[in-house]
Amino acid sequence: MAFETGAGYGEVMRYSAGTWIPVGSVMPSSGYAYNIHLASGSGGTLYFAYTWPTFGTNVTRYTSATDWQVVGTAGFDATSSSETGIALAVDTNNVPYVAFVDTTGKVKVEMFDGESWQPVGSQSLFDTGARCPSIAVDNGGSIWVAYGDDGGEGANGGATVMRYDSQSASWNMEGPGPGSASRGYVCSTAIAVDSARHPYVACYDAGWGGLAAVTTLTKAQWVTLGGGGFSQDTPYSLSLVLSPGGVPYVAYQDGYAGPATLMKFTGTRWVLVGGRGFSSGEADYTSLAFDAAGRPFAAFDTTSGPTVMGWK
Repeated sequence: MAFETGAGYGEVMRYSAGTWIPVGSVMPSSGYAYNIHLASGSGGTLYFAYTWPTFGTNVTRYTSATDWQVVGTAGFDATSSSETGIALAVDTNNVPYVAFVDTTGKVKVEMFDGESWQPVGSQSLFDTGARCPSIAVDNGGSIWVAYGDDGGEGANGGATVMRYDSQSASWNMEGPGPGSASRGYVCSTAIAVDSARHPYVACYDAGWGGLAAVTTLTKAQWVTLGGGGFSQDTPYSLSLVLSPGGVPYVAYQDGYAGPATLMKFTGTRWVLVGGRGFSSGEADYTSLAFDAAGRPFAAFDTTSGPTVMGWK
């Protein structure tokens, strides 16, 4: 679990023998850590991404042999905006990728090539006016990025999805056009790709009354799964994860200052897992993960500090 400490620094902890203990002997951030994102690679490797105002984008890596170390250069891209967040993904070869909105309002995608951070392909197709990017890497090596699009022709603030094909070394827009991955204006995006390389996008969608919706790509068209607007209140901090069996799950904060809620897709509709608002109070910055047995665990921040709950 990754979180911001009371002093503003980043921290990562793991659960072992009934207690939470720090991961590593040093902290993963060298300064204030905003827009924290944690991702795991193979062999127990962890990557920790964050932004630091006036200091740009930062990624550190943990292994049991090296502890936490900076990946590349600290603050390797000073064009990132601390207001729009950063997204992180790691491929099967332990290569990290980040997506963020730069100071011109465009999505920027970079990878670490073993020596330094490099742009992923020519990104001329990305329009200005981007918001809330999310990123995923599929098992074929393609990179998927979803974001709110205020600049694409006809996008009207909807969700746009771009895919980088490693074989052709090019970015392509997925679906019929800009903003087509949602019904209306989006305030957040989360993207996941299954083992068959089918993408799923979750978002707060104004086209469904400001409620949650998930779309998937079918025959070059974005199709809403199980009907949109399945949350009962405005979803904040949406986290979309596919179970080991490929079932879409969505965790989110249920309304402003509301509790955490978890829902899953049955194949025809969205159903609650454990009842609406399973946390005892306010649950900020919700995130979701599965263990090896396929059990979902939700992490979130409460007035008492970071909390993790599991479904059994």
